[in-house]
Amino acid sequence: VINCAGYKIKEVFLVYINSEYLFKNIIEPEKLFKIARVTGNVTHLSLHPVKQELSSLSDVLAKKKSPTPTIGRHCFYPEKCPYLDACEKNKPKKNSALDIPGLSEKDKLRLIMNDEEDVQDITKTKFRLDELEIIKAIQKKKPRIDLPKVRKYLNEVKFPLFFVNIESFSSAVPFIDDTTPYQHLPFHFSVLKISAEGTQTNLKYTAPSAYGDFMKSFLVELIKGTEETGTIVFKNETFQIKMLEKLSTQFPDYSEEIDNIIKRSIYLMRLFRDRNLFFPDLKGSHTFLNVLKYFFPDFNTERLHDQVEVGFSFINMEDLRIQEQGGKLKEIERGSLQYALAMYKVFETMEFLVKESKRSKTPEKAKELAM
Repeated sequence: VINCAGYKIKEVFLVYINSEYLFKNIIEPEKLFKIARVTGNVTHLSLHPVKQELSSLSDVLAKKKSPTPTIGRHCFYPEKCPYLDACEKNKPKKNSALDIPGLSEKDKLRLIMNDEEDVQDITKTKFRLDELEIIKAIQKKKPRIDLPKVRKYLNEVKFPLFFVNIESFSSAVPFIDDTTPYQHLPFHFSVLKISAEGTQTNLKYTAPSAYGDFMKSFLVELIKGTEETGTIVFKNETFQIKMLEKLSTQFPDYSEEIDNIIKRSIYLMRLFRDRNLFFPDLKGSHTFLNVLKYFFPDFNTERLHDQVEVGFSFINMEDLRIQEQGGKLKEIERGSLQYALAMYKVFETMEFLVKESKRSKTPEKAKELAM
């Protein structure tokens, strides 16, 4: 664009935040930012393809009707077209094979080339056994439940159970000593404890400030709240574990207790993510809210949606305190406890699915449980 405007580029630099920068007392701009010279990566690019593409786009814009290309290799290479779903002319209205979860773009292209764009037509294309089981589940509109793996998952559970939800905030420019850009800094947790007898106990903690040793206080309370034995249940694996590992580095005096938490942890969405629990109506989604709404359609998830939007949207804890009188912090605390309770409901359903002997009745039975 700059070249076409008549300007000659001498040097090109990319300035970006150093994610490994460790904040100490004051910001050091020369360390916070990295500068990379990318002139050679940019100047060798030919203008011809750009001009050709612009000309092609202009031709498309000049048409009175949108084009209706057939679905083929060009939809996936060199990159997947972001408008693939809009090509409805040659795509089945229902049971599209292109919507099968877990299939690579190469596999989807093979289906197109074999005229098997409807999942019910798949007979020629070869797949792995686990992929075939997913396809058959969609064709028959019945769930796929890998009972051995689900049983193994549940057999590893030891009481008491601790369903834990953690809230954090982050900032591109760190302002707390010994933290890095974009690091998630935990300020609140909710714990729902379930005893072997089924007794429920709620525990919550919110840091009083974003300054001082608020993360250390958070950590001490979390260790105390999850005790020394019993299984700890998180929604997903990556986020919480990375946060805890970072805290272990920052507070080595508590590394043994943090390691104990990590070793005792299981992850609620893992079985859905790995499709050991697969339900066609979920269309491969393994997000917590979608799974919750599937099994418990009457469960009020509005507060949980707010939790997703609110929990990570603040620059620092002082903003939270300023808004506390307006109830925003209280909303986060209530929503966090709702999350922990919702996690327990999904876990209960998983236990019920294992006990259900006839797989064909599983979704209906699970929904009966939700009522």
